[in-house]
Amino acid sequence: MKRAFLPTLCMQCEDAPCLSACEQDAITRDLDGIVRINDDKCDGDRSCIKACPYGAIHQDPVTKLADKCDFCSHRLEADLLPACVEVCPADVFAFGDLNDPASRINAFNQRHGKELSVLKPEEKTRPAVKYRGIGTVAPRAMEKKIPKGHNHDPFSYEVDTWSQLQSTFARAPVKKG
Repeated sequence: MKRAFLPTLCMQCEDAPCLSACEQDAITRDLDGIVRINDDKCDGDRSCIKACPYGAIHQDPVTKLADKCDFCSHRLEADLLPACVEVCPADVFAFGDLNDPASRINAFNQRHGKELSVLKPEEKTRPAVKYRGIGTVAPRAMEKKIPKGHNHDPFSYEVDTWSQLQSTFARAPVKKG
């Protein structure tokens, strides 16, 4: 049995389709490079959700406004790490300022930079988020399951797509007896 995880979040694209899709200018890239949604400007029309090739934007069920990962900006403002980085039991996230030679992300990038790749490079969005192990630890077939234009339903993700993903994993022979 083999299991791979592919955490998906906002890719913080340099050519973010959500920026141009939002007619209310509710989505911006701030000076720190993080793409954020301004709730005061969002009208909930879902155009940004439809534009995202990574399924990273969803409509908040309570406010009915667009929402997405912004690296826990409220935590960054308090000099804390994003929650996913801090609580991940496998310590798989590296986060920080690539321009800071003393940062953990810079050291990680120096050590593993040639092993890093982006999801869906064919979308030409130039994501800032990079992954180590795509094509080795996590099969490339997994990235094809990331929905384009809508957020995935976590309840149907594995159940409904397992039969499609199953062929990418080698089956172990069944021993009888």
